[in-house]
Amino acid sequence: MEKTYVLKAGDISRDWYVVDAEGQTLGRLSTRIATVLRGKHKATFSPHLDNGDHVIVINAAKIVATGNKMDAKKYYRHSGYPGGLTTTSLREMLEKHPERAIQYAVKGMLPKNRLGRQMIKKLKVYSGSDHPHEAQQPEVIEMNRLGFNGIKTVEVPAVSVSASAAAPKAAVAKPEVAAVAPAAAPVAEDVVEAAAPAPKAPAKKKKAAKADGADDLTKIEGIGPKIAELMRMAGITTFAEMAATDADKLQDVLREAGSRYNRHDATTWPKQAGLAASGDWDALKALQDELDGGRE
Repeated sequence: MEKTYVLKAGDISRDWYVVDAEGQTLGRLSTRIATVLRGKHKATFSPHLDNGDHVIVINAAKIVATGNKMDAKKYYRHSGYPGGLTTTSLREMLEKHPERAIQYAVKGMLPKNRLGRQMIKKLKVYSGSDHPHEAQQPEVIEMNRLGFNGIKTVEVPAVSVSASAAAPKAAVAKPEVAAVAPAAAPVAEDVVEAAAPAPKAPAKKKKAAKADGADDLTKIEGIGPKIAELMRMAGITTFAEMAATDADKLQDVLREAGSRYNRHDATTWPKQAGLAASGDWDALKALQDELDGGRE
């Protein structure tokens, strides 16, 4: 009988990690830090316990942001008096208090209760490359787009099972059935074929196969499966066809999708499709990041 392992507060062990924030994107770095603070990178993660590790962030002043978030992202505080609202941009925050930008971002990704307030205390942020935690011998971890590299997963301790529960049940002896002698008369072939099980019908595919020569139009920013289907119904199946289509016609297809898609802008689709048709994916990604930054 297997039992589920439940972590206890006395079994928690915490490590120390140091992360270099130079050149890292603010949001992506904060999500990885919040994961380690909560302990979700461990096999023993328990949502009701603070099982996370300590994280030291250096070079917080050299963090970067995509698009125009340096000026568009705002921090607000109010003195409590009329007209006491103070607005600070991300650029100003990095100049005055660079460590607060990471602290605010990570705190917003933690639970909004006493547990979250306890987790944020394990985050140490410094604007420069020095920190006073050498005595803890923190392990340096590198960042990539998929998460942290080098973090060891914690093995779940084995749970002891009582001997009575672990002992396998005795198999119940089944009475032997005497073998029946085959009939002397030969069995007709048509009878044998009828007795054979019919082959199973192939399972239906959940998603219809893409038509030959068609491109994945959902790679264009703002085009989802529904709009892509309307595009195919309108005779637009490739990036080259979309690039040659008038923006007004694309806007008509967008209106057919419904009012919930009004926030999309079809005027940028021909330009994106032209880059996709030419195979310039880096330029397409840069254009989409620029469009995302403009919306925020």
